[in-house]
Amino acid sequence: MKERKAADGFNPEAMLEQVILKVRSNRKRFDALHAPGVAVEGSYSRRLGTLYSMDQWTLSFFTGMAIHAYNYAGNSGDLEWVLRQQDDYRKKVADYALDTMHDLGFLYSLSQVALYRSTGNREAREIGLLAATELAKRFSVNGKYIDAWSRMDRTDEEIAGLMIIDCMMNLPLLFWAWQETGHCFYREVAEAHADTTLRFLVREDHSVRHAFKFHRITGIPDGERNHCGFGVGSAWARGTAWAMYGFAVAYRYTGKAVYLEEAKQIAEFFLLQLPESGIPVWDFRLPPGAPPLVDTSACAIAACALLELSEIEGADGEEGSVLKAGGTADGQYGKQAAAMLAALSAPPYCAAASGEECVLHLAQCGSGQAGAIWGDYFYMEGLLRLMGKAVIFW
Repeated sequence: MKERKAADGFNPEAMLEQVILKVRSNRKRFDALHAPGVAVEGSYSRRLGTLYSMDQWTLSFFTGMAIHAYNYAGNSGDLEWVLRQQDDYRKKVADYALDTMHDLGFLYSLSQVALYRSTGNREAREIGLLAATELAKRFSVNGKYIDAWSRMDRTDEEIAGLMIIDCMMNLPLLFWAWQETGHCFYREVAEAHADTTLRFLVREDHSVRHAFKFHRITGIPDGERNHCGFGVGSAWARGTAWAMYGFAVAYRYTGKAVYLEEAKQIAEFFLLQLPESGIPVWDFRLPPGAPPLVDTSACAIAACALLELSEIEGADGEEGSVLKAGGTADGQYGKQAAAMLAALSAPPYCAAASGEECVLHLAQCGSGQAGAIWGDYFYMEGLLRLMGKAVIFW
């Protein structure tokens, strides 16, 4: 593994202050009916979604940023913005449960779990548990995986019976619900999905498939699919980062050595693909002649995953890591993460000091590049982790 060093002059605290200013500037633009996702020419406001849409998965990245800002700086306005979204987060899982998909994990780990862990808000705990229950209902008993995108009251959709690598970062909501309630069902669903991911989505060389299809009723495997990477057989960079982080977090909750070992192997694969800049190409197996577009969001997610691994390494064999992350810039994983965050903090990738709504440029979004709210979130989490100031929401 080639060791990278953070650039001289990289100041995580100064970068974080710029991100927080941007969060406060954006608060008046975003809410449950105006959810940020992809930034068009630096502006999320040009393409806003709504929390109630079935395919909505991105609002919580901004919610999580606001909670991080509150935890770090104590500004009551950040918390008040979050609290104003509570009724909408409740309605989504209470009144529109069939119009949800597996990204309930993203939506509620970074909103309700984050709020509960940060403030002890009991309503947030209740809403988070409702969401975890709805997520668990997507579990296929025969296939032993969580269905990604289809409606659970139908079996005739083309996307029915699909599992995707992104879901590794939805599992923390189930692990949290298990710890909160003591009900092993949540853990059993999460572990079963992680084990099926190991079997069908992780290749022998520790690259990952984006998706795998099963027969919705019987659970019989039907082969690899692709919806986000370049194609079947390729190695989508962001999916690799999701897997690395997801298996590391699964280890923190369960202590299962196979999850930690796989997280490390995927980390090794990811780092070996990085160019000198430290910013990954959006798919590690692009064919000759394909534009080598980079993905800053994959870089930010991977940096957080590496800092999670650094936390685990620093726990001296204790199971799991604390919810308040300590400084983790030492060790092979921490140094790599610091270098990647430093690279993201420089032109042309960083827009934190600009008047644009996004923090990072050049995330892979469909067939092109733009700012992406998930990249902004993980960049912020990475800075906080690096400084030892992060309350962990996963």
